[in-house]
Amino acid sequence: MKREIQIGIFALAAILLLIFGYQFLKGKNVFTNSQTFYIRFDNVSQLRQSDPVYLNGYQVGLVQAVSQDPEDYQKLIVTLNIENDLKIPDQTVAEINTGSFMGDKFVSLKLKGNCCKESGDFLEGKTLGMISSMVPEETLDSYLQIVTSSFQKLVDTVAVKISSNETLGETGQNLEDIIANMKTTTQLVNALLARQGPTYQTMDNLSGITGNIDANQEQISGTLENVNQITADLQAAKLNETVAELNATLSDLQTTLQGANTAIADVAVLTDKLKSGEGTLGLLLNDRKMYDQLDESLVHLELLLQDIRLNPKRYTRILSKKEKDYVPPEDDPGID
Repeated sequence: MKREIQIGIFALAAILLLIFGYQFLKGKNVFTNSQTFYIRFDNVSQLRQSDPVYLNGYQVGLVQAVSQDPEDYQKLIVTLNIENDLKIPDQTVAEINTGSFMGDKFVSLKLKGNCCKESGDFLEGKTLGMISSMVPEETLDSYLQIVTSSFQKLVDTVAVKISSNETLGETGQNLEDIIANMKTTTQLVNALLARQGPTYQTMDNLSGITGNIDANQEQISGTLENVNQITADLQAAKLNETVAELNATLSDLQTTLQGANTAIADVAVLTDKLKSGEGTLGLLLNDRKMYDQLDESLVHLELLLQDIRLNPKRYTRILSKKEKDYVPPEDDPGID
């Protein structure tokens, strides 16, 4: 009885663990009370269910679901599962950020306004590109200036070193032209970053590619495991023995073909003898007179058998005392 109770408790615990795990994978916090908020997005930028929700770097919830907006099919609704004791002001913005160059996504809450939103309300949504996610917007210009200045110093140092070395000659002048082109390119990059749109779109595309790679890691791993298994199977297949057996089979086939060639040669010799009239069959095939005589004998044999069938009593007179004269038929097929 005690054993059955232990098995029942273990089965119940396994079922509960399965239910809690399933709910957790769906983005629900199964261990604490939580509140739900919704955000509309034009593009979720590869955001997926169960991605984390952060407030100032601290995780406060999960992405519960991503679904199509029933009121506008071009938009998506993201459902957030947030801790129950977190206060959400009425002007809070939920930003979709990129966590790394591998395309990891998360939602960051920017609390603004007066308290408070209630569970089930909609929040304002915003999608950030990779650069905006990693560098705050207010420091982006200064960051670009620092990078440009450092790069300019590096270029100037290289140019001075090259110009001071007389042995470089024409190569130094070419490098100076390349540096001038790089300066122009830097200015163009600054202009593109100021406009932001095309750059963000490129970054989003890069993020989408890395997201697809991350999403298909299991399939890639499975493919590599299959390749390893195929390699192991080929190693265990004893290819040397298989090749030896194949060579033996080919040798037997070659012997068989030689026998067939010999038989074909014999048939050819026999055919030549038949054509030349050697032997009975050769004479039969080539001697017209013999053929006619044989054909005539066959006709007479057929007539004899036909007469025996039509007049059987004629051939039984040897058992009778009276002899019966032979009367040829009027239409004797044996008389031309």
